[in-house]
Amino acid sequence: MKKYYLFNVLLLLFVTTLVLSGCSKDNGGEHPQPVRSWYVSAEQKGQLTKEAMQTLANMGGYASFASLVDSDVQLEKITYHTEYPSGTSVLASGMLIMPAKVNDRQPMVVYMHGTVAANGEPSASLFNTETLLCAVMASAFGCVTLLPDYVGYGASADIVHPYIHKESMGQAGLDLIRAYQEYATEEGLPYTNRVMLAGYSEGGYAAVALQKKIQESAATGLHIEKTIAGSGPYDNVNFAKAFLATDATCDAHFISSYLWAFQMYKEAYGYATSYADIFSDADNAILQTHHYDMAYFRPDTYGLSLNPALLFRPSFVSAVSADADTDLLRILNENSLTDFAPQDSLILVYGSADTWVYPLNSIHAYNAMTEKKCKVALIPIEGGDHASTMFPYCDVVLSRLKQFE
Repeated sequence: MKKYYLFNVLLLLFVTTLVLSGCSKDNGGEHPQPVRSWYVSAEQKGQLTKEAMQTLANMGGYASFASLVDSDVQLEKITYHTEYPSGTSVLASGMLIMPAKVNDRQPMVVYMHGTVAANGEPSASLFNTETLLCAVMASAFGCVTLLPDYVGYGASADIVHPYIHKESMGQAGLDLIRAYQEYATEEGLPYTNRVMLAGYSEGGYAAVALQKKIQESAATGLHIEKTIAGSGPYDNVNFAKAFLATDATCDAHFISSYLWAFQMYKEAYGYATSYADIFSDADNAILQTHHYDMAYFRPDTYGLSLNPALLFRPSFVSAVSADADTDLLRILNENSLTDFAPQDSLILVYGSADTWVYPLNSIHAYNAMTEKKCKVALIPIEGGDHASTMFPYCDVVLSRLKQFE
């Protein structure tokens, strides 16, 4: 779920990127405003040059990617309408990466980003691993690439991001595709109804949620060529049970992300069990002091216990383990993807030694989908943890794009 940055913000001084902030396109003024259902505006964010991408790839340990780079790419922030909660319109945003020359043999790529802190969304943080990967894809293969920020970031930053929330993440991805199609029609830009979906960690989960949303939405006109999902939390029920049963010190980043999910359960679903009945007395007192603000990354976790056996009340853990906490089990089931039967090709990539997003998520999803005779493949990266598996995951994505050449 964590975003893996190549460099810190100081490297922005090194990269030769033309920043064009404040230069927006909305077709207002002299000409009548066209009818729009999703698209609101586009703001040029700059140009990532071929040389800059090659340098970033080499310095970040992605030297094999540098040789693929073929041209400069343009970056634009798109603002559009999506829904959260369902049926309620909100303003959202995302990033468009446009190659210098679009290859009509390639599908449009929609890349769903992994877990990021506040202000770490694609439209605001251009120089991280995932944005670089998408820029390389656009440059090397000539594919238009879209990166949703998700609800809770960018244009919708006034809303707390609903973490691992299947419905909103799928909707945000689909509506960005629709917004780009409207924008492309207005501006005379190329687009295709063929899409490839990708994402790692929270983004892997979001990619499958988007595949589900497209499949179950009427008349999108979209054809999913392939979905490549890396290390996502697809089985939230068994994932939660396994985590709560842990009696060992965990990484603070891991604990922080799990607590973020608990905040989403309370705020988005009104989960009835009180925090006092979830956490130990000592830990609940700490969280109460901080007004139970657990969203986004809090790696220091306010000094909370990092061992689930100490952090959570035994009675709460027992209720979840025994399926007695029906309210939480309902929420976990609603945000799991093991019951989804994809009609189009899905590849699940995961690290066998991942202690953050447990391998059971990918394995259980694969087994459930295989039983339904779905076209799904499982690629384990032996010995890979959550961080190191990102590299071979990128290789899988790039190798699949080569097949469209």
